[in-house]
Amino acid sequence: MVKMNILFITSSNLRNPKRGTPLRAHSLLEQINKEHKLLVCAEDIEDVLKDRFESYPKKNGSISKLRYFTRLIKNYKIDVVFVVTELGIKLPVILKILCGTKIVIDLHGLYAEELKYKKVSWFTRFYFKNIVRQLLRYYDLVFVVSEKLKSYYKDINSNIEVVYGGVCLDKVVNKQYRENIGGKSLSIGYMGNARHYQGLDFLLDVSRKIKQKKLFKFKINLVLSGNKELILEKIKKFDLKEDVILNFNIRHEDVFDIMVKSDALVIPRPSLTMTEYAYPSKLPECLATKIPVILTDVGPVRELLGEQKFCFVISKHDIVNDLLAKLNKVNKMNCDMRRAMGERAYFFIKNKLTWDVQGTLVNQYLKKLK
Repeated sequence: MVKMNILFITSSNLRNPKRGTPLRAHSLLEQINKEHKLLVCAEDIEDVLKDRFESYPKKNGSISKLRYFTRLIKNYKIDVVFVVTELGIKLPVILKILCGTKIVIDLHGLYAEELKYKKVSWFTRFYFKNIVRQLLRYYDLVFVVSEKLKSYYKDINSNIEVVYGGVCLDKVVNKQYRENIGGKSLSIGYMGNARHYQGLDFLLDVSRKIKQKKLFKFKINLVLSGNKELILEKIKKFDLKEDVILNFNIRHEDVFDIMVKSDALVIPRPSLTMTEYAYPSKLPECLATKIPVILTDVGPVRELLGEQKFCFVISKHDIVNDLLAKLNKVNKMNCDMRRAMGERAYFFIKNKLTWDVQGTLVNQYLKKLK
């Protein structure tokens, strides 16, 4: 077996991760640790990976950091330096020049596009985008989350491999199905944050229409992170205060216990440059619950699902009307219909989008660097 010493570097805290990037990073680490010898340098990490852990040097200057990492590379005989997202792209390139290590990066989308929503100037985004493109040329292996993102960078690096986001099935609680009849309300689940690119406003708009037209009874089951006051203000704006169950800043391991109380799970992301090149990390998690899932045809959705029959894919051009129609359809489905759809979704996830399946690919690609 080809076993390498891999130094994984991030300034983030990987203990009890709650959001997309730290969760993906932690899952990748668990998979890499199965076949290689890891040294993790982060703010903190779960105890299961503490055997080889070094704290990230946050307060040191640039020269001191370089000395710190070159010493780690020498002492632990590191073969590969691994980072996640464009934010960490510069350091491995310098370490490659100084120490001769192979370098790997995991990209989750186009961070320059995400900066639009952080009110970063056009010039800064343009500069950052071009720096990323230049530095990617030096990488020995680039992981991306979709074929579309691979095509975006294919002209500057030929060593790009697709690794989709996955799910650990043993952490998913399967729903006990119930009939939605006799005046019971449809529980609509959504998890993520309230930023525009994740689509919460579409769900709230649809829910308001259902309420105004008295189409059927419902509750919105939300698991959210971010600014709670702004979220509450948004819910009030859509006149849904009495219709929302808000779960805020929940530990990731507790999310499934909440979401399985839903009758439908919704991922209503709009079509933006950012979302078209990103990956809906909630998708495998939602499908694994065996609950009917409704999502927009954005980014790698069709690439992943093809002409599937285990969830509802709605048009990105008319999200509100299509989402309303599909929620109404789920509301009319009986228990057997929901169960059958859920079983088909679970079968797909089990065979393609678990972290064990994606992790096998990661380790296969890493071994080629030896």
